[in-house]
Parts: sequence; C-alpha cells; structure tokens
Amino acid sequence: MLSYHLAQAHFEMEVQGIARTNMPLLSIAIWDIEPEILQHQIETITQQHQVGYTRLETLTGQVFEAGNAALRSSSGASRFDVVYPQTSGSLVGWLEVSPDPAVFYSEVFSSLVTVLAGYGVLTLLICSMLAF
Repeated sequence: MLSYHLAQAHFEMEVQGIARTNMPLLSIAIWDIEPEILQHQIETITQQHQVGYTRLETLTGQVFEAGNAALRSSSGASRFDVVYPQTSGSLVGWLEVSPDPAVFYSEVFSSLVTVLAGYGVLTLLICSMLAF
C-alpha cells in the first residue's frame, strides 16, 4: 500500500512540475491563438512517464487532447486554470492531466516483487544457517 501512495505522490510531483514549466507557454500560445503549438505542448505533456491523458480547453471553446481519452474520467486527474501571462486573474483556459493507472500498478508490482524477493533471500539464509 505504501508503494501505491509513493507512486501517487510521484505523479503529483510530476504534475506540479508540468504546471510550473508548461503553464506559461500554454498561456501565451492560447493568447496568441497558436493551435499547432498548443497541440504539440499537449502531446509533449502526455509523453511524461505517468501521464495517460491530457486535455486543454480554452475559453473560446477550442479543445486540444492527447493520450487515452478513456482515462479522462479516472480518479486522480489534476485540473489547472490557465491564466493570461501578464496578470494573475484573467482565465484563458483549463488544463486537465490524468494519470495512467497501468504505470501505477506496474510500479507497485515491481516494488512488491523486490520486497518478496528480499524476504525470500532472507528466509533462505536463515534456513541455511539453521541447517548447518
């Protein structure tokens, strides 16, 4: 269970990093009406390790998506307001980033296998010490 929470925390840190680095670029691209740049940014965000789906919706109604759209309704999705670059209050759109559950489960499984292998080796060593 701890591994799952660590994987979730890692995703949250990754999403916060995405927000810090990509929000200014997204904001400017929305303001300047650059759909090719916006779609490229969304695809780049979705290529991050734990991201399964990304959606950007502008106030003008444009929608940019990348990834597996079935993951949109998954729990754990993060949503951010995209604001105009020169002010802190002028909203220009919303960014939604959804995790890929397969990545979480593979990380948890990998951690579980490592722990079980460690306990197996420990048990083997203890049994071999008792046998001799």
